[in-house]
Amino acid sequence: MNKYETYKISKISLLLLCCCTLLLGAFIGTGITMLIYGGKPLDMPSNDMSDNNKNEVTLPAHSKFAVLSKKEDGDLVVVTTTYGSFSYPFAFTDVLSYEASTDDSSAAKLNFYADIDENKYILFTLNFGISEGIFIGRLNVGEEGGQTDVSVVFYDTPEALSNDELTTYYAAKELFNDIEQSLMKSGNSLNH
Repeated sequence: MNKYETYKISKISLLLLCCCTLLLGAFIGTGITMLIYGGKPLDMPSNDMSDNNKNEVTLPAHSKFAVLSKKEDGDLVVVTTTYGSFSYPFAFTDVLSYEASTDDSSAAKLNFYADIDENKYILFTLNFGISEGIFIGRLNVGEEGGQTDVSVVFYDTPEALSNDELTTYYAAKELFNDIEQSLMKSGNSLNH
């Protein structure tokens, strides 16, 4: 038998090998997905806001967005708005700032900034009742059972930051996770 001689593999053996490879890939993919999402179902919201406009529920006229209070609660800063509360670690009080803007309707934008060396760098914007960015859920608002869509827009990292400033910037940007989770846990839960 010379070294270039080929082996004949039966069609059944080849089919069995392919099926085993596909099954192994499926098991590995499922395992990785379970690790990433913690075993939760993958009912991820769509990034396309156009589908969400069809089911958009309008708010009662008196449900205008406003920041009602900001207080320290142990290791957290808790910000209460008319649409619910969110929190972030107290350690970021000097780094994270936010500004709310509203129009004549109940829609609002909440811009979050990283305050680094007397400069403000925009991190992300939470949109309430505005179809921009990535849809993250609906908030139950008002006593009449109104809802508003919530979406987020993330901004590019500024190029002018040093390595230390980049570390601070990324740490502040990661606070989105804390803010989103605390909105979900607030009295006006965020429904995906």
